[in-house]
Amino acid sequence: MNFKLASIAIAGLAFLPFISADSPDIDPASDPNVQPYGNTDVHGYRLTFSDEFEGTEVDESKWYYRTGAKLWSTQLPANNSVSDGLFRIHLKKERVEKNDTDYTGGGIITHKQFRYGYYEATMKAPKGQGWHSSFWMMRDAVLEELPPGTIHIELDPAENDSSDPYHYQIDSHRWLPADHRKFGTKQIHPSVPLYEFQVYGMEFTPEVLRYFFNGELVGETDASIFAHNDVNVWLTCLAGKLGKKTTGVDESQLPSQTQYQYFRFFEKSPHASVEITSPNPGHSILVSDTDEHIDLTAQVSPTEDGLEIDLEWKKLEGPGEVSFADTTSAKTSASFSKPGHYILECSATVGTHRTAAEVNISVDAPVLLELSHKAHGYNNPAVHIRETKPTENAGQDNHFMIGKWQGKRSRGLIEWDLDRIPAGSTIESVDLSFWSDEGLGKEIGSIELRELEGSFVEGVGDGWRLPEIGSGASWVSRTGKDTWKNEGGDFGKQSLSRIDGYELETPTRKTFKSTKRFVKAAQRAFDAGKPLGLVLISPETEAGKNAYARFASNDTPANLRPVLRVTYSRGTDQASMKKPNVLFIAIDDLRADLGCYGSDIAITPNIDALASQGLRFDNAYCQQAICGPSRASILTGARPDTIGITHNYVKIRDLNPDILTLPEHFGNNGYDTVYAGKIYHHGDMLEDTWNRQPSRHKLDDKKVSELKGFALKENRDVTAKSKKEMFEKYGPVSRFGLAMGPPYEAADVPDNRYIDGYHTDLAIATLEDLVAEQKGSNAKPFFLALGMNKPHLNWIAPKKYWDLYERDKIPMATHTEAPKDGPAMGLHASFELRVRHYIPKEGDFDPELARTLKHSYLACTSYVDAQIGRMIDALDESGVRDNTVIILWSDHGFHLGDMGVWGKATNYELATRVPFIIWTPSMSEAAQGASTDALVELVDMYPTLCDLAGIEKPEHLEGYSLTPLLQNPDRNWKKAAFSQFPNPALREWGAFPLRPAMRETFFGPLITEVEGRIKEQFGDQWDRDLFENRLMGYAMRTDRYRFIAWIDRGSPDADPIAIELYDHKNDPQETRNIAKRRPKVVSKLLAQLQTGWKGNLPN
Repeated sequence: MNFKLASIAIAGLAFLPFISADSPDIDPASDPNVQPYGNTDVHGYRLTFSDEFEGTEVDESKWYYRTGAKLWSTQLPANNSVSDGLFRIHLKKERVEKNDTDYTGGGIITHKQFRYGYYEATMKAPKGQGWHSSFWMMRDAVLEELPPGTIHIELDPAENDSSDPYHYQIDSHRWLPADHRKFGTKQIHPSVPLYEFQVYGMEFTPEVLRYFFNGELVGETDASIFAHNDVNVWLTCLAGKLGKKTTGVDESQLPSQTQYQYFRFFEKSPHASVEITSPNPGHSILVSDTDEHIDLTAQVSPTEDGLEIDLEWKKLEGPGEVSFADTTSAKTSASFSKPGHYILECSATVGTHRTAAEVNISVDAPVLLELSHKAHGYNNPAVHIRETKPTENAGQDNHFMIGKWQGKRSRGLIEWDLDRIPAGSTIESVDLSFWSDEGLGKEIGSIELRELEGSFVEGVGDGWRLPEIGSGASWVSRTGKDTWKNEGGDFGKQSLSRIDGYELETPTRKTFKSTKRFVKAAQRAFDAGKPLGLVLISPETEAGKNAYARFASNDTPANLRPVLRVTYSRGTDQASMKKPNVLFIAIDDLRADLGCYGSDIAITPNIDALASQGLRFDNAYCQQAICGPSRASILTGARPDTIGITHNYVKIRDLNPDILTLPEHFGNNGYDTVYAGKIYHHGDMLEDTWNRQPSRHKLDDKKVSELKGFALKENRDVTAKSKKEMFEKYGPVSRFGLAMGPPYEAADVPDNRYIDGYHTDLAIATLEDLVAEQKGSNAKPFFLALGMNKPHLNWIAPKKYWDLYERDKIPMATHTEAPKDGPAMGLHASFELRVRHYIPKEGDFDPELARTLKHSYLACTSYVDAQIGRMIDALDESGVRDNTVIILWSDHGFHLGDMGVWGKATNYELATRVPFIIWTPSMSEAAQGASTDALVELVDMYPTLCDLAGIEKPEHLEGYSLTPLLQNPDRNWKKAAFSQFPNPALREWGAFPLRPAMRETFFGPLITEVEGRIKEQFGDQWDRDLFENRLMGYAMRTDRYRFIAWIDRGSPDADPIAIELYDHKNDPQETRNIAKRRPKVVSKLLAQLQTGWKGNLPN
């Protein structure tokens, strides 16, 4: 077998794709002569998969069953059958008590996944309204064992509600609980009834989705505007509604059926290529260090034997310049952490044939590549990435800025974030080029300068200033090598260099003050066939006005994407060394129950010592009491609703691709930024926001994954056995936390046998290197983050920390009941702990078990305290303590049997109040060793650190700097602090909505019990979608009260579903909800809550 090799160089990234010939993999049961139904507008396709439903039962080698509850019905495998050449979904009025549904439906899903091609099925919808029959495509998260919250693209060639026999819907949309986006929806009104067999088709290419009805084109959607992934095909019917016309199920038509005659999938013979599917599928690629995700799919045509190449991505063994997030899944992320040249080696064997190919990859800036692959037919596949030509940083880097379109495609705004260029860098050139659908470097016609006219940007959008340079403005060409000095304050001169024959020009006034984060460009399309116009808007000039340059091309805007490439040389920023270092200590699940906070039992001498030197915040609150949202809020400086992150399974960059994170901002302002341990939430470490790696080379090689687990073999064996049993009993859903092993361990091992001890060793080794470099010519301040995993479950710590405590003297929770008159959804059933071995799956805990659990939590607290002591001792010994800010915080608190709950994830004091301490060399004597009762929030950390470091605060921040309190801890401060949490009672432990499959596990009785309490309390207000998905509890803590309003986010202006009020003056443990007894206080606090955080800042 031979490969054709060709080199493609695009925007600093070179690819050498591999190619092979012939035909696609043909499904043995299909007929290669079959073509799409009656379609003269779809060409070049060949049938590669089909099911004609000719047997007597569902072919389970091709399909598996859709199960669980959705909308108004439960989907049962028994409701699916095959007979007389038809696949039938039986629709019944049938009560399923555990799911609280009165109807049953069904459906099947392909094992095989598909992407580009032509999809076709015949479907006959039932008569009578209330049944949602669908032929659609989406990846199955449970089958793939993907984390909850993974983005899914759903494609819908046919959605029918039976409400109108002459109506159905086509659609494409992205599913993400916090950010559901539609890309194209259309209502189709055929002239023939849908309760007879009709043929539905869809063509999916990298550029377009086209929908067909009986062979005729009925709709089209631009497919280049969303990311693509492989999909399963679903043939389903369930009770529910799509449109407003459907009011319920027409039971007079039951029992009934939805019927399908066949499903077929057609593919084109694949052209050999390396296919780039993001940001513009199938055409070109740009490299950016702004967390651009590039979907690389290696497609190779079949061998003579008709077998497709099967590639398995394997982890690189080496210095770690390329790292893999997951070595087993079909989608693997490779992080290129420094510029360089790499070779992707691909090989596979079949029979006596051996195939091999190489893809050359050159990167000019750190980048994360997301690689996906298909697997069919080959043996011993292997993919390796190796660095072939290490690139020494000679002080010069390229920085790509991909313009982000805002608004409509015909008119909008483009923005580049210039804060990503490190302070102290000298800009050598700023190049504007265009990326078209045919690749970067396409001849797009001349870029010509034209006089600005005010009408040019009319209608761009509210808030954007119009040009103030009239037709008499003076313009000059800039083709020289003027430099642009970025010192974090005033800019010097800017030049737009001449590239690729395009002459770029700027106004004569070219000295700018860096008061704005973005360089923006307003773009407006003229009439069809006329030029595209661009207006570059520079930062404010010294005179306070904006300077503009306008460019025009002869292409249409839909085919062009502007790219800004900045070449700069790094220099030593002497001014930055006057800035303090930052030691940023994060702790997971630590409640404010330490020695320095008045605990009589917790042994925490090192945190206590820090509090005796710094300022202890006694009323500090997280913004949501769960790991992911809390950390996302802290590290972006924005609140959960603003960034859209309210559960653990959404990644920051998925919803906020351009937000400037705290470590990233410090890196851009001359800091070395590096972390060891858990800072962002697991699985979302945002490696590109840190500008150096920790000093792993100084430690003995350790498998970090083993350090996170149990040290004792018996506990590892119990965990493995439990996982096997859970999988056999409950299937793939068991992967999501149903078998987490024992909840505790006390092993006689050194501190660094567990993960927090190792991470502390790593942080200390990194500190040594950072301090040594500060003594050299390239001195920089550092931002060193150390993240502790404990006391998060599982509670495992070296035995010596258990031995610090006398078990019988450990005080237990004194109030173990839910608040009197509190809403039933305010507390959960301790799901996170109950998934552990030895823990009862329902009911109360034995008192001795409860004591052991609290003992284990305290042991972990003391273990973490010891690591923090080692870290601060190392800082003292380094000689740089006097120029270092130390900030210590926990992401949220924790219930230890209080209110009957074990876990975080509530809106109450124990879950939202956190330990928070700051020490800085610049604090006043009055603040040293003091405490403050001021209401503060973790979202305040970002602006506080900016002020302490003397760097500008980004405009998007939603916290308030605490530096005044570091001078006067007793000053008047905020009127309130804010937290939020979606319905804890009907959420999983990561705050993710309950999956229907969870009801099929041992959680079923618990969920039913919790639902029963809510139904009993709320009666006619009960609505599953409201209580499971839309309900958000917004909590406000004033100096006296905790106030919680439960709001329907689908109707945010409506009255709250429930109100809670707790008086901390008389009831500090929040044992009684007094909202009904204090209506005037409720009215006042509700009005205060509605003013939001901005309305409660210090006077």
